[in-house]
Amino acid sequence: MKLNPEPILYDGRLAHPRTDFIYMEDIDEGVVDGIVDFYHTQTIFEKWPGETIDDNGGGMVNPEIKDSLDNPVFIGITDPRVRDFTGEVNRVMSNYVDRFPLCAKTNVWKMEEFFNLQYYKPGGGYHLWHCERQSSSRSNTYRHMVWMTYLNTVPDGGTEWFHQDLYVPAKKGRTVIWPADWTFHHRGRKSDTSDKLIATGWYHFL
Repeated sequence: MKLNPEPILYDGRLAHPRTDFIYMEDIDEGVVDGIVDFYHTQTIFEKWPGETIDDNGGGMVNPEIKDSLDNPVFIGITDPRVRDFTGEVNRVMSNYVDRFPLCAKTNVWKMEEFFNLQYYKPGGGYHLWHCERQSSSRSNTYRHMVWMTYLNTVPDGGTEWFHQDLYVPAKKGRTVIWPADWTFHHRGRKSDTSDKLIATGWYHFL
């Protein structure tokens, strides 16, 4: 039997009873250009092949699952390109909470200390259905929300969400936020013709 509850007021915001809990918004393209320039010119952080989680909760490199070149970035550096970018992501996260206020009815959380810049060559991608909290490591279990920004437009290379039956095209500047749980299994749709660059990271509990 359906409950059909009415929206409720929480912390001055209306929470609606049914939704897919995925929110997207485009950020300033100048800020995107800045973080792309950072990716190509920075010499602080090493790039390495993308890792996935093995059966024991550790990291492994398997291009058949994830074929990428990852560049972790510490959000605390003073580079204005990084600060401007994380500021835009936090703005979108604030709008997420405006739309889904019960997201904030939790312990204290914030953007994780590192986020990833990920490059996918043509044919590359994260091919396996996965979620962002699927091991017992702290880096997984403390994750609350996930964010991702497409840093270039790839018409045939967006992202699919399984249970939500949703495909989001890769559009430069589009930032997508969703919960980290198993109910949000997703995968990249590979492009055989284009390079793809994204930024992705998490909000985690303190």
